[in-house]
Amino acid sequence: MKFLHRLAVLLALLAAAVLPVSAQWASILSGSNVGYLFSKSGGAAALYSLQGSKSDATYQCDSSSPPKISLIADRSGNSSTNCLVLNGVTYNYAWAPSSAALQITGDIDLRCQIMLSSWSSQPNNPSLISKDDVSTSRDYTFYINSSGRFVFLTSTNGSSTRAATSQNATGLAAYSVSWCRVTYEASSGHVNFYISPDGISWSTLGAQQTIASGAIHAGTYQLELGATEQNNGNMAGVMYRACVYNSIASGTTNTGPISNAYLVFDADFSRVAKLLPQFTEFNPNNAQATVTIASTGATGARIAGERDLVQLVAASEPLLLAYAGTKYSYNNGTAGYTLTTPTQTITGNTTLTFDLALSSYAPASNVTLFDKLSGNNGIRVLLLTTGVVRLVVGDGSAATNVDSTSACSITAGARGTLAIAWTDGVGATFTQNGSTPLGTVGSVHTLTNAAVTATVGPWTGSIYSVTVASAVATLTCNPNASYSSGATWTATTGEVWTINGGACVVGQNCAYFNGTSSYMASAPFSYAQPESIYATFSLLNSGTTPTYQDVFDGGTYNTGALFVVGADTPTKPLRLYAGSNATSGFSNTKATQNLCASAFVFNGASSSGKVNLTAPITVNVTPGANNMNGLTLGSGAGTGSSQYTNILVSELLLRSAADSAATQAQIANYQISKWKIVTP
Repeated sequence: MKFLHRLAVLLALLAAAVLPVSAQWASILSGSNVGYLFSKSGGAAALYSLQGSKSDATYQCDSSSPPKISLIADRSGNSSTNCLVLNGVTYNYAWAPSSAALQITGDIDLRCQIMLSSWSSQPNNPSLISKDDVSTSRDYTFYINSSGRFVFLTSTNGSSTRAATSQNATGLAAYSVSWCRVTYEASSGHVNFYISPDGISWSTLGAQQTIASGAIHAGTYQLELGATEQNNGNMAGVMYRACVYNSIASGTTNTGPISNAYLVFDADFSRVAKLLPQFTEFNPNNAQATVTIASTGATGARIAGERDLVQLVAASEPLLLAYAGTKYSYNNGTAGYTLTTPTQTITGNTTLTFDLALSSYAPASNVTLFDKLSGNNGIRVLLLTTGVVRLVVGDGSAATNVDSTSACSITAGARGTLAIAWTDGVGATFTQNGSTPLGTVGSVHTLTNAAVTATVGPWTGSIYSVTVASAVATLTCNPNASYSSGATWTATTGEVWTINGGACVVGQNCAYFNGTSSYMASAPFSYAQPESIYATFSLLNSGTTPTYQDVFDGGTYNTGALFVVGADTPTKPLRLYAGSNATSGFSNTKATQNLCASAFVFNGASSSGKVNLTAPITVNVTPGANNMNGLTLGSGAGTGSSQYTNILVSELLLRSAADSAATQAQIANYQISKWKIVTP
């Protein structure tokens, strides 16, 4: 038995040698090769996770409170090389200013390494490398025409042009990565086109072409990658590297690498950090040019991994809700997003303490920190737009405002405490962070109870705890002390708290999608049925609108959607769609206000779905045969982009396989352990 145990450990170590470090530990510690299933070599198409802190290899976010997420990296190994990702939309490209080095008049050699979703049909005539203003400064352009053939266009005078087209198309399969090359010999007009898998061994695309010989015009227009004159021939795909040489080392028959002595421009995107808007290119021979990324829109031009998720419009970015060991409740300030507890008696001398980290302590509108006021009875606490803390006291005859004499001075986004000590007939003492006084205000009133539900919120930011201690009862809204899972929890003082709307309790790093504007999307990549998708997520506020609310979708609309239907009240089962509507849905009970480990398989008539450790449901689950070929998270893709869903997401694993029930259970068990999921 000892020998078998040692052998099992040895095999696990050997298997882990091919995995990323995190996957190695997952494999070894779990006693199986489950970590291998999260890697490219183990069949993963993409892995998106909020585990860890931000970096080029994990996720990118800003410094706001809470931070807005602009990128979630694919950690599967399929996107390990950064590239220029282009969406084919006008004004999305990279450029460098004109220079003497780029004003090549003699022989020229243009090369780039790219990936296209289709090499055979290119209706947009995508430009690869271009120095052409389509007017009076036309130098040279290398592009692909609508039939998938290479074209080289140049001018001797800056206005009239001549062009050569490759005899053959590339013949490359969709989503293939290839080097593309064109050479022009000025003295003869000879033009040759090549492709290569490695940039060293080149294959010609048919016979040599000949155009009128002559020097290339030396204009002043900028060099562009992925476009011509900013809004023509905008490329949809990825570019890993683009090189410009001012010579052809061995003439027009050259099929190998040429000396770096002729390299005058080298935009190697694999050497540039994700989302960097500008960098210096890498040619070794002359002054290096500054390359700028021109980007517009949610998924505009950017430097990223091939399959990374992005959102480049700040208003549509999901929020990073980070977890540092203490659970807290998050709220984005939307009406109805609250924490409530049924009627409790609060009367007489009362102390209220708030442990919080608000996005602003001088909010745009008054924030309700606590409310148990009805008519002229009860108590309410507001944070005013001025930063002043207001206590509203009802004595049965009137409701009186008692305001702190000083404004709260906690830094926006920082964690701090606000406390109010109320004494009947005397007044209130306001304190910040335990010892900083905000004033003592006299009042002759006596607090009377209002027999209504106690409410916290809505607020914008994080609340760690709210304690209301009166002579009669004490309320303790502290999720870290007793929250486990679900939409309710019982406080240590006995009362039951309910999470309403899109408020939530955070117990792991997660992305908060608000259900009204936030989503993320990848560039198109090869991902076809059978597809197994593992989502560690939680449904929050699912109302009746919009009609369809997508947790995720493919790269284009309805190519692989997990969604709920607004009219499916009250249960709103999760449903699949990939060209047709699956008759059966999957209960969302385990996913509503519960971080869950779910598995959904798109495989035609053999599709299935499950949440946590339940058995996969396969009956009447036939969502269609569409292939996802990309991912949209938080809404539908394309024309379904308004189908937002209010969710928390911690991890998403896409696998290129129809995983068995045993494999699904293996991955679910690992995710439940990793994310500390409570399975109700």
